[in-house]
Amino acid sequence: MYCRFYEPDQIIIPYGQRFNEMYFIIKGGVSLYNKYMIHDFMFLPQYSFFGDYQILYDLKTNIVFKTASSPNDTFFMCVNKKVFLNLCELYPLTGENIRIRSLERR
Repeated sequence: MYCRFYEPDQIIIPYGQRFNEMYFIIKGGVSLYNKYMIHDFMFLPQYSFFGDYQILYDLKTNIVFKTASSPNDTFFMCVNKKVFLNLCELYPLTGENIRIRSLERR
C-alpha cells in the first residue's frame, strides 16, 4: 500500500477511465457525480473504499470520483491493480468473498 493525497475538489477518476488502483479513504471524503458533473449523488466518507468492483470486472467507470469540497486535503491508502489481483489469486477464498461483496454493494 502507498499513500496518495488530493486537494479539495480534485477529480480522482474521470468518467470512462479504468481504475489502476483501489482506494481506501483515510481522511476526508469523495463525492460521486454523473458524467456531466451537474450534481453529486453520493458521498463516500472517511474509512470507505472504492475501485474494487471496477478492477475485478475490468470495467470503465460510469461516474466521476472527486474529492470533497472541504478546506482539507483527502488522504488515501492505495493498492495497485496488479497487486490487488495477485492477492485475490493467492488467496482464492478471500478473492471470491471480495467479488461477492463488491457485487452486493454495486
